[in-house]
Amino acid sequence: MKKRFKTLPFIISIAFTAVLYSCLTNQVESKYSNFDSAQKEMLFGRGWIPSELVYESMEDIYQRTNVEKNTCIFSFNLSKKDLKLVLKKAESTSIKIEMPTGITRPIWWTKSISGLDQKFLVDQDNIVVYLVIDEKENRIYGWRNLTNYNPLNN
Repeated sequence: MKKRFKTLPFIISIAFTAVLYSCLTNQVESKYSNFDSAQKEMLFGRGWIPSELVYESMEDIYQRTNVEKNTCIFSFNLSKKDLKLVLKKAESTSIKIEMPTGITRPIWWTKSISGLDQKFLVDQDNIVVYLVIDEKENRIYGWRNLTNYNPLNN
């Protein structure tokens, strides 16, 4: 009976590690140099980056998804002209928006959005997409969470 209690914590830790590993390995990371290469691989047809943000000037496109958790993060550069169009679409909010959950955020991604204003937009499917726009770098950072607070519901 004593051996059973000694092995129980070990079994629990193995099970916890397996579940955690499973969540992390369900993530897919994609990188594209520009709009044409992303379009060729049908990135935009998957719907993670909403069509309201897709422009031919897109460069340095990064996307990480977790289909099981229905979440993603993405970032890309736009021309100044297209960035201004996105700024017109995006709504500012004073509410602290929940950061992406259920997905591993690269350190560079998290550092890049630190200290910048958070915005949101509602895509054509009525899904809220959260944005941070770095106007100095002409870069957009975005994410979706199934469980995110929708600022339009209050």
